[in-house]
Amino acid sequence: MKAACDALLEQLKEGATLAPELDTHLRGCAACQAAQKAFDFSWGPESPPSEVALRQLRAASLTELQRSPVAHPWAQDAWTAVGISIAAAAGALALLGRQGIIHNPQPRPLLLGTELLLFLTACVAGAAAFHPSRGKVWPWLLPVALGAALTVVFGGAGDSYGTALLPAALGCGALAVGVSLLPFLVTLGLSTGFAARPWQMVSGGIAAGMAGALVLHLHCPVSSSGHLLLGHLLPSLLLGLLAASVRGGLPSRTFAP
Repeated sequence: MKAACDALLEQLKEGATLAPELDTHLRGCAACQAAQKAFDFSWGPESPPSEVALRQLRAASLTELQRSPVAHPWAQDAWTAVGISIAAAAGALALLGRQGIIHNPQPRPLLLGTELLLFLTACVAGAAAFHPSRGKVWPWLLPVALGAALTVVFGGAGDSYGTALLPAALGCGALAVGVSLLPFLVTLGLSTGFAARPWQMVSGGIAAGMAGALVLHLHCPVSSSGHLLLGHLLPSLLLGLLAASVRGGLPSRTFAP
């Protein structure tokens, strides 16, 4: 390979404009023409960034670092989202509790244990929604959420009180979504502060949905397995999937992890 070929390859790697003598060499060298086609393919249809663009990008990065030199604490957003969920559940119980808050026929120890599992699910799901590393919190979410779901579905007394499955489940599902709407919107708003990934938004939607699940498990007297699964738990999963879908169309205020 000629020295001119080496020099031309170096220019191609850097994306710089070819010197006149190298341009002349390129027109007469089949090997260098093939190399140029390969580099053009690697860079794509657009040319590599210019030195001016790179300097502007570096200046913008330094300005942002000066404005916010410390990363925003993920736990602050996580506990804000979880706190809103718990507050929404408490507010809903206060409004619904004029004739009593607890109508679930479960024994009190089992009832309170199930509520605790739902509360833990909200906390772990909220942390998983905002923690930057999937491997730190996500492995805890599945066993906690699965344990809560199994306890809700199979811990019920099995009483349907003569209600039809689908209408009763739709009514409870609508109430669950209504209670969880504010936490859902807050979670979406907070998620625009970082480059949220789909699995994080599914977790965030589930955390928001726990507000409705907490209310229904105390206040709803229907305890058949089908009703508990469709009316009390399924809305949380659907809110998780909806959060991932909606978040994909929202602009991010920053692209940090």
